[in-house]
Amino acid sequence: ATDALRDDYSGGGGGGKGGAGNLYTTVEAAADISDICIVRDHARDTGLIFAAGEQPKVQSYFIPSLGPAPKWCSFLEGLTEELEEAGLDGSGRGENVTVYEDYKFVTEAELKELNVESLKGTPLLRGYMHGYFMDSKLYSKIKQASDPFAYEEYRKKKLREKIEAKRGSRIAVQKRLPKVNAALAARLLDKKEEAKAKAKGRDAEAEDGGASA
Repeated sequence: ATDALRDDYSGGGGGGKGGAGNLYTTVEAAADISDICIVRDHARDTGLIFAAGEQPKVQSYFIPSLGPAPKWCSFLEGLTEELEEAGLDGSGRGENVTVYEDYKFVTEAELKELNVESLKGTPLLRGYMHGYFMDSKLYSKIKQASDPFAYEEYRKKKLREKIEAKRGSRIAVQKRLPKVNAALAARLLDKKEEAKAKAKGRDAEAEDGGASA
């Protein structure tokens, strides 16, 4: 099968011929391909191809019609089914979407932290490398349930941002103080602010006294 695929590596692409010598498939690679290797699983060829080229990383391609996915990356089968259901099987009926754009990648440590290790082995988690893919909406719900104080933290964060914004405006005012006798001008501004605060306090006391009378 490897010899059949070694048809053309020129122009950064690879091609292969079928049994009758007809073009079977073409691959547009990111760099010129030097050699290819069809991954074998249990003494049979799979649809996964590694291509060594003029770039640091080995390129990988999965062609389902050549064979199944290797056992150690079986998630490729589910990914292919999703592409077919979405109409991205080459017919031109599908929309331009990113695969797994609605999924959140979580590690084993995160599953343990969220206390959802029981989801392993269910359709809600899809194994990938050293972790899993989980539906983004499901992840959000689990995250909110595991952290009931999330809203309180969000509120405090917004409050801190407002305080910082006010401090920034005060600094801007101080920068506009006159260069001559700047210290005196700053003290006068402070006294003015203190006088305003005291006046507000007296007004509030007067209102309370009037209401009690």
